[in-house]
Amino acid sequence: MQHRTLGHTTKNLILALLNASLILLALCLWLAWKLNGAISSTASTIVQSAASLEPLRQELRATTAELVSLRENLNEISGNPWEDHSVTIYSIQARVDALETRTSKVLTKAENTFSRPEVLIDYAIDQMSSTVKVGVQGVLRCQWD
Repeated sequence: MQHRTLGHTTKNLILALLNASLILLALCLWLAWKLNGAISSTASTIVQSAASLEPLRQELRATTAELVSLRENLNEISGNPWEDHSVTIYSIQARVDALETRTSKVLTKAENTFSRPEVLIDYAIDQMSSTVKVGVQGVLRCQWD
């Protein structure tokens, strides 16, 4: 049986500590790399979502302007005393009113989304944290993609 000295045992303990530290550092770097990828993906998704909503916003504004113009035209027609189109005009006005109300609600929702981007960001962060949580749980159970 080999006789071990205190110096030899201390050296082995220091090497084991260094080995464990390097393994922990590698694990932390890998988790940071995965987190960075998730953040980058989420940021690009948010940018794409905002960009895809902008044409909708412009279209809603154009539709609202067109409805206002249509209402003005209907008012001009209703002011024409030579023809009796009252039933048709009231029907068209009711439809325009309903369409304008729906368009205003959609525009309000779109404006709220653009004025409060933190809601989109919170949703994205929640999704990202769920992804990271699943990844960390997989690492803890030694499951790889």
